[in-house]
Amino acid sequence: MAEGQFIRRALDSLRDGSEPVSEKQIDDLYEKLNRDVNRFMSLEIGEAKMEYLNKDAFFGFIDNVAINKIVFLFLSDMDKRFGLFRDLADRMELFRGVVNEMMGSKEVVYQAPGEKFSFLAEGGGRHRKMVSSGSFGPLSVVDKGTGREIPLGLLSSGEKHLMVMIGNVVFEKSARDGSIILLDEPEISLHPEWQTILSKSLRKISEINKCHMLLATHSPIIVDDDWDSEVDLRSLR
Repeated sequence: MAEGQFIRRALDSLRDGSEPVSEKQIDDLYEKLNRDVNRFMSLEIGEAKMEYLNKDAFFGFIDNVAINKIVFLFLSDMDKRFGLFRDLADRMELFRGVVNEMMGSKEVVYQAPGEKFSFLAEGGGRHRKMVSSGSFGPLSVVDKGTGREIPLGLLSSGEKHLMVMIGNVVFEKSARDGSIILLDEPEISLHPEWQTILSKSLRKISEINKCHMLLATHSPIIVDDDWDSEVDLRSLR
């Protein structure tokens, strides 16, 4: 079905009287997709490979109007499909950047496809645990010095709390586009230095997700220099 639709659209593009497509336009779009695929592979997103974007497979034929239009249509379709992966890549890099800034001698890495993952929390209080599920490859934490993988269960309570909280606000689809996210005492188990970084990171996530965050906190470090947004609940009594 998809192949038939592409053929029909390709034929329509040859009859629409539009401007010819230059080799430079094709080359620029190809290079953009090539950068995307390399980025996706570094994050272990799906099974993005370049075999279907083999430049030599079609660039030798780019010497007439018809072939140029068909090749450009094919690459344009791929560019649209990559939109979803670009958004995911942005969020994976944001999550990794925020967490790694706080983890010191440890860092988050995305490894080869295998067990799936997402960021969920089961249970409550001391019994809360991280649960793996999802579709974009496993997340691991490694020692920066040795490269040795550190099981998630051996992370400190603060590190686990950080990964669950940041993972949920970064990846949760309902936490976007005008949503209001409520965070109760996000500073729990976090070193004061981490709290400073967390405050700035949550503002960044809020801007990217186009959402609002309402934090209940006892920590002036979390408030940082944004006292104009602070509401003392005692004043509401």
